[in-house]
Amino acid sequence: MDMHREQGSDVIMGKVLSLGELVDFLKDKEKVREMLVFAGKCGAITTTRRGAIPALPSMDELMY
Repeated sequence: MDMHREQGSDVIMGKVLSLGELVDFLKDKEKVREMLVFAGKCGAITTTRRGAIPALPSMDELMY
């Protein structure tokens, strides 16, 4: 196998493993709920500010 094919298969295997982790994560309803609450807070704060990256809240703002 040439180097590019080996790298491609590594990326694909990484994605497959990530999907397995995602499936495990999605089975934990409490973790999913926490993720959605966190995302909601982030989105709510971001929409009140101008810009893209500057509008993102800090972790301190999200953890009150």
